[in-house]
Amino acid sequence: MSIQMVLLPVFVLVGLTFRAAAVDGRGARGALVGGETKIRDIALGSRTGPPAPPRSAIATRNQFELPLLFYILIALALPCGMPIS
Repeated sequence: MSIQMVLLPVFVLVGLTFRAAAVDGRGARGALVGGETKIRDIALGSRTGPPAPPRSAIATRNQFELPLLFYILIALALPCGMPIS
């Protein structure tokens, strides 16, 4: 397996993370502009915001949990001489 084939899932996951963050940002901006929430309600992670976080916010938060371990494992495996056939 070539290095490009190993890194392809990494780049796809990074792209999905940016996509989820962009969708979440648009949703948050829409809520602010629409008056559904106030900036003081979401500042510094305050829990007084909307009752349930939108799916996009949950998806973005999830992209910084388990995939982070994947990034670390790939970053460690490449310089340590991962067997490439």
